[in-house]
Amino acid sequence: MMELGEIDEATLKAVVEDGGTDNLIEYIDTLPSETDYEWELQLTRLIENVSKQVDDLEQIYKMKTFNTDHDPEFIRFAAFFAVCIYHRRQNNVSEFGLLLQNHDGFDHHPMYPHLQALHAYGMETVDSYQMAIDYAREAINRVGDNHPGITHSMALTIVKGLEEGKSDTLKSDNDDLLTEAENYIKISINQINYPRYFVTHGRILALRGKYDEGIQKIHKALDIEDESKDDYAIRVNTYRSHEFKMFLNKHTSELSEEQQEIREKQETLNEEIDSAIEELDTIRSKSETRLREIQTQTLQFLGFFATLLAVIVSSINITTSFPLPEAASLILVLTGGLLAAFGGFTIVLPIDDVERKSIALFAMGTVLSGIGMTIVLQL
Repeated sequence: MMELGEIDEATLKAVVEDGGTDNLIEYIDTLPSETDYEWELQLTRLIENVSKQVDDLEQIYKMKTFNTDHDPEFIRFAAFFAVCIYHRRQNNVSEFGLLLQNHDGFDHHPMYPHLQALHAYGMETVDSYQMAIDYAREAINRVGDNHPGITHSMALTIVKGLEEGKSDTLKSDNDDLLTEAENYIKISINQINYPRYFVTHGRILALRGKYDEGIQKIHKALDIEDESKDDYAIRVNTYRSHEFKMFLNKHTSELSEEQQEIREKQETLNEEIDSAIEELDTIRSKSETRLREIQTQTLQFLGFFATLLAVIVSSINITTSFPLPEAASLILVLTGGLLAAFGGFTIVLPIDDVERKSIALFAMGTVLSGIGMTIVLQL
């Protein structure tokens, strides 16, 4: 793992103290290749120290020739890059965008898509996060994945887009994006021991629901942050802000899980109650049906025994009052009439196949009565 590069302090001091385009050009002339991470790092350090000389840098990238062994295009684009970084750090999104639009002649440079990605990231519009991802991928294609600044930019853009709830505007699945972001941030961390990279890794872990691991990464960033930097307090507050969000999201997630568990238990209880009510309704329905059947059977038995008793009593009276042939015929007539009457009574009972049973009894009674009348008429 490499450490942050050492800046040429003497040259930088001369630039800060003396100013002017010549010192700026001399400083830029000492920079490594554009695709080297030190190139971006030293230009960022430059703009931190000479922000009041932005006009001089703007003059440089508009110049045509320089007294240097370096390619004039190298000097111009480095100055242009520094000015873009200045406007990004000042959150001048519109000015940053105009610079890119008005100087697209630099678009052949390997680091140009990186600037486009940084600008799109700062726009924070519906489509800007996907644009930033696309530009970051183009920068990686041009420079390679051994540039921690570019790979971190890629990872950070994905994280910010998902944190802002823009997943529906992104072309890839959330899990695929998080996997890509984690791969790139690990590449960055393996090359540079930089606190901000650990914060970004922690945010990725938090998006995966691994809040405790994410908080550990924040603590790692806090441990290695340089206390001597002027913006140390601002950086620490930023890290603590992310830590607080992770704590909040963790407890919110746990609360949501508990609420979901309660809802599931409530739904199960409601289903059991509904099942019990349905079972009770079934039992009540069966009980009512059985009660009606018992009542019907009772009425049938009462009717049968009443008929039987009437037949017996009447038969005894008839037998003692008339000769046997006449008594027999009268008993048949009486029995048939009672059966016919019982058949008519049966039709009002709530029993199965009531019409057939009622007709059968009525017909049987009619036949018996007819036989009895026939016997009487023949005597």
